[in-house]
Amino acid sequence: MKIIINVASIVPVIRHADYLQGTLELMDSSNSDLSKSRLYFERLNTELVVLYVEAMDGKLRFLSAQDIDGLTLERKSLREKSIENLKTILPQIGLERYDDTYIVSAGGSFESSLILLDSFWDSGNLDVDGDIVVAIPARDWVLVTGSSNAVGIEKVKTVGNKVFKYSSYLISKAIFS
Repeated sequence: MKIIINVASIVPVIRHADYLQGTLELMDSSNSDLSKSRLYFERLNTELVVLYVEAMDGKLRFLSAQDIDGLTLERKSLREKSIENLKTILPQIGLERYDDTYIVSAGGSFESSLILLDSFWDSGNLDVDGDIVVAIPARDWVLVTGSSNAVGIEKVKTVGNKVFKYSSYLISKAIFS
């Protein structure tokens, strides 16, 4: 039975490349139909990947390459369309400022995906010293400071490491610029 995917419900999610590798290995070792379909992903950088999910009724279903090939949308348009979809489902993006750092919030499930929203980062809402520096320790945590702010960078590292130690849905200990 072919699954019909609503293109308007596809959103991007950010995961660490190790998450992807572990998931693929688990799928390959199973005796289920999952092993026959590979997750579709795009590399964001050496550490992070973009996966695509169908977000329906509060549930996320990761999409395979086969799912993507069956869409009425070309692969080259997938990220742009999924980002548009993300903007429609996100609650208002919140910014909590703590001296020279920010915590960015957006409902708890898609904060890490915010790194794909150029309009947010280019909006001028973030007053930082230098270029924007971001930590994404978990899917629901985005920490921001400026590249010229040593104190802010240290805070982001410290908070990021604590989040990474205690949170579910881990992403990365790295800081990205």
